[in-house]
Order: sequence, then C-alpha cells, then structure tokens
Amino acid sequence: MKYKHNYVIDAVFAVILVVVIGYALSGTLSHMDQVRAAEVARAATETEIQTEAATETAAPVTQETEKETEAPVTEYEVVGGVNFRAEANGDSEILDMLADGDVVELIDKDNSEWWHVRYGETEGYIYSEFLTEH
Repeated sequence: MKYKHNYVIDAVFAVILVVVIGYALSGTLSHMDQVRAAEVARAATETEIQTEAATETAAPVTQETEKETEAPVTEYEVVGGVNFRAEANGDSEILDMLADGDVVELIDKDNSEWWHVRYGETEGYIYSEFLTEH
C-alpha cells in the first residue's frame, strides 16, 4: 500500500534528537533532563509510527479513485464533417454524414481510432480525430 510520508514529524524528531545529543555531550543536562528528553524523543517516534500506521490503513488516493469522482465526458462535438459509420472501419456502411458542431454521446472508446457513439437514436462509429470534448 502506498501512503504519504509525514516529513514534518521526521523533521521534529530529528531536531529533538540533535538537541538531546548536543546537551548530553556538553554535560549541561542533568540525568533527569536527559531521561525526560529521551522520553520526548521516544514519544515523537511512537507518534510517527502511529501516524504512518493510520495512513497505511486509510484508503490510498489513486488515479482510479480520482477518476470515480470526476464526471466522465459523455458528449463529444464533431469537428468538421465526418461519416457516421455502421462499423469501426472506413469501408463500412455510412449511416449519416455529421456536420461541424453536431453532438454525439460516447458509448465506448476501446478502439483508439474509431469511437462507438450514439447520434440521436442511432449507434455507430466515428473516427476519433473528428471528435472533441463538448
């Protein structure tokens, strides 16, 4: 599972450790102060571990999650004149000739070249280069 690492907690923990080690080495901390500083550092570490554990159990933000919240574009506008065909190829029957500005409803675009669309009550295919988001 991917999660966002909390770098702020890392920075706080690092500062606490530097201060504790600095005072301990200089001899300016009493034994009790050193114990308290160690407890603070340990608490910061535990907080970081708990935060990471909570983040791991939360639902990760993925592209699929973001896509689910976006309304899919289902209407496309015809750019220029284009043949509206019965099948996904340039040799199939022409059902209609669509004009610049006509709007179609997208059914499927599994084929990158020919998109399955609905124009009025009729389903057919249009070459994708002649469609733009409406």
